[in-house]
Amino acid sequence: MWAWIRGENIFLQKTLFTIVSNLADNPIYHFNLQKFKDNMDNGAALETFRSDINEIQCKSIKTVSYAYYKK
Repeated sequence: MWAWIRGENIFLQKTLFTIVSNLADNPIYHFNLQKFKDNMDNGAALETFRSDINEIQCKSIKTVSYAYYKK
């Protein structure tokens, strides 16, 4: 299973951090980069991604295009 944004594999942690760093640099997104990194370290983000990927596989979804936003 691969997930690509602009030709970049977001399953690679380095790539994912580069993309989210760009979000954090833009004030309109109100993106908390430190919280994202903390969630990556403590496993909370992994569990969210795992459930999303499981749903994609179970429903045979071919294209996923969405932004995850939670306050």
